[in-house]
Amino acid sequence: MAEKTNQDILQALLGASNDVRKTVPMKRFGIDFEIKALTPEEATKIQQRSTRLGAKGKKFLDEDMFNYLTIAKACIVPNWEDEKLLEAMGVHDAVDAIKQRLLFGEVTHLLGEIAELNGFDKDDEEQITEIKN
Repeated sequence: MAEKTNQDILQALLGASNDVRKTVPMKRFGIDFEIKALTPEEATKIQQRSTRLGAKGKKFLDEDMFNYLTIAKACIVPNWEDEKLLEAMGVHDAVDAIKQRLLFGEVTHLLGEIAELNGFDKDDEEQITEIKN
């Protein structure tokens, strides 16, 4: 493979879009969800909202909350924060809507698709899970 010049590298970095999207078929619903890559700022806010105080004031990440908030923020379709959707479901926020409508496997599937869209490949996901445990 030919070596890339500084100009090639610069062009590649400046020319790539951060607006990365993907459709994810959701068999049970008979529709496609549309997801987007998260910005570092969005990921930081999700992490902050998912951080809890535990025993002796020690902070920990509420992984379930982190996962639900990640889905809520990454999903374009459906928009889990849509007021009409929340009202029709009788819930107050996107996290409750996701908990109510998605099965465990669907949550896991969406999280995998979101992770991949955000630049984590399958090997990275396995390593992250291993590190967490």
